[in-house]
Amino acid sequence: MANSESRIDKLVTKFRVHGGRMTPQRMAILKALLAGDHPTVEEIYEVVKRDFPMTSLTTVYRTITLLRQAGEVVEVDMGAPVAHYDGARPYHHPHLVCTVCGRVMDSPDLDVQALIQDLGRRAGDWSLSQEVHFRGVCPACQARQASDG
Repeated sequence: MANSESRIDKLVTKFRVHGGRMTPQRMAILKALLAGDHPTVEEIYEVVKRDFPMTSLTTVYRTITLLRQAGEVVEVDMGAPVAHYDGARPYHHPHLVCTVCGRVMDSPDLDVQALIQDLGRRAGDWSLSQEVHFRGVCPACQARQASDG
């Protein structure tokens, strides 16, 4: 819990430094961002509006945008119509994406940096960044498919 609290403190500080006013609704947005497993803006909104029904979807979008600009949230863009967000690990890292339900999760510890550096070197000293997504079917969807079939 202490790690989560220190992450919240860091997000609050960055939010304020970048011109955001911290309200109870925005604090709820931060907590929902960190509590979810790569939530979408709409998922964060659904959580926040339970306690703060007057919160607008625009407030959630603006809060996430400000934190992205501050480098404290990474957008996991999989080419899907809806983006997912990671506030716990605000840097590019590999993700697992279910092609059935759309679930997104961090990959188990996997060092792709060495692979990327080697690829860049072999390609003629390219300076590469990475956004790696492994696509497949999550265990829950596999179980559902097995019981349906």
